[in-house]
Amino acid sequence: MTKNQKTYLLLGGVVLIWGFLGFRVVRTIAPAVPETNPLQKSLSFKPSESQERDTFYIAANYRDPFLGTIAKPKTKKSSPSAIATKKQIPQKNIVYQGFVAGQTKSNSLFFISIDGQQHMLQVRQTANGVKLLSGNSTAIKVRSQGKTVRIPISE
Repeated sequence: MTKNQKTYLLLGGVVLIWGFLGFRVVRTIAPAVPETNPLQKSLSFKPSESQERDTFYIAANYRDPFLGTIAKPKTKKSSPSAIATKKQIPQKNIVYQGFVAGQTKSNSLFFISIDGQQHMLQVRQTANGVKLLSGNSTAIKVRSQGKTVRIPISE
């Protein structure tokens, strides 16, 4: 073979290899999408039937291998049937929404929502049975139904 023939043969091989690699890259970037008919898909849903769990109990009535004694069954303590329940007073829904600073701390107005109604209160004022004890830009302290509660600002 002459020098020119070898060059043309090698040039043809290089073109084939680069063509094959280019074809693979193009096929990977833009793959052929198979056509599907959306009406052929079944729209019915059939939930699987759930099975009831099998429950069991392990009775540990064998001899203790370390102590050599048989375990005694634990007896349940019976609770008194008539337990006195206190009448529970429903809690008020109190939300601290913000404040407007005044010249002094006593002149500051605090915006408080009590059970959905918005009130503007100063320190030591009462609205709907809720007394504002103190407050700052991050939280307030109120007394409601004999309980003192710290409420952070809501965002």
